[in-house]
Amino acid sequence: MNIVDYIVLGCMAVALVVGILKGFLKQIFAVVGVFVVAIGTSYLSPYPEQWLASVIENDSTRSLVALIATFIVLALVYGMVTALISKLVNKVHVLGTVNRILGAVLAVAVVYLIFAVIIGFLLGTSETFLPNIKKLAHDAFAESWVANNIYKNNFFGDWLVQLLGEKIPSVLPA
Repeated sequence: MNIVDYIVLGCMAVALVVGILKGFLKQIFAVVGVFVVAIGTSYLSPYPEQWLASVIENDSTRSLVALIATFIVLALVYGMVTALISKLVNKVHVLGTVNRILGAVLAVAVVYLIFAVIIGFLLGTSETFLPNIKKLAHDAFAESWVANNIYKNNFFGDWLVQLLGEKIPSVLPA
């Protein structure tokens, strides 16, 4: 085992512990929350902007204040709702256990996918793209147990490199 193995396995171990502590629902709620709060802010910020018209005269300042206030309120409400749902699920012992196991699986899967992309980019890019880093990465991955066993058939990383290769032909090989 070399440094690549220790980095990947260490990140997976940390993800496993964090996934168990946070649980599946909190992780999913966090991802969904980014989109819900962003979309909600874009739709709802015109209302406080109208209310602030008598208080703030400058249009851009009023718009910014309304946007920030709407974002904060929606984030707080979303956080309270998700915390309540998570507490209710964790009170039922069986559901709480399943939630934590699925949280661990999800967290490790996310780390796996992140490293799949990193390995795909480091090994799948053209020779002219960061040649020194590419040589170091190739040498390190050639000796890595994780890269040769877990990422032997790196479908996700290879697919992403191929997809981006069509968009950025100068960096990625065709």
